[in-house]
Amino acid sequence: MINETIETLLKKAEDIAKSKTIIGDPLQIGEVTIIPISKISIGFGVGGGNSNKKEANGQGAGGGINIQPVAIISIYKSSSKLLMLGAKDQTVDKILDLVPNILDRLVPNKNNEEETK
Repeated sequence: MINETIETLLKKAEDIAKSKTIIGDPLQIGEVTIIPISKISIGFGVGGGNSNKKEANGQGAGGGINIQPVAIISIYKSSSKLLMLGAKDQTVDKILDLVPNILDRLVPNKNNEEETK
């Protein structure tokens, strides 16, 4: 039974750690495409036991997964930028709060485009 538990844990970890989890699906926001990049940490442990006294037995398994956004690739027309998310305590909520500011930095201001022409 412990072997089945280990196999199930490893299969689930493999499913989570696929490249689509690390490099997320592109998000289209107006003319800007944003691709999230994350770091994944996976850990698990398995234990078992057996005793010859009256069929005593024990086993257990546990694990944890941490998915942390670390960067965003932005694509606007023919240019792309990599924006690193610096703070270790960066959360998805904070990233969502930054989206308007990121878009302002990525999409040139129409007034600036007209001035450079």
